[in-house]
Amino acid sequence: YPGAEEGLMSFAIDHVFELAATFQSLPNQESVSVLASAMEIYNEELRDLACPSTPSRAIQIREVSKGQCEVVGLFEREVQSG
Repeated sequence: YPGAEEGLMSFAIDHVFELAATFQSLPNQESVSVLASAMEIYNEELRDLACPSTPSRAIQIREVSKGQCEVVGLFEREVQSG
């Protein structure tokens, strides 16, 4: 992938902000927000890396439709490129 020397996370984050800029430039588009959270799964235990005080039992991975999952209970923060 392009930018391999920076790593996959850096590439993915850059791509998210490129997509946000593209959507923002569309006609009749009022605003675009990007929310971020960080999670670790280790020994079948979920950890909120953005808010370590969140108890593991408060975080759940749910299947919302066939093949699509969501994580509930993670701290989310609006982020900006910069």
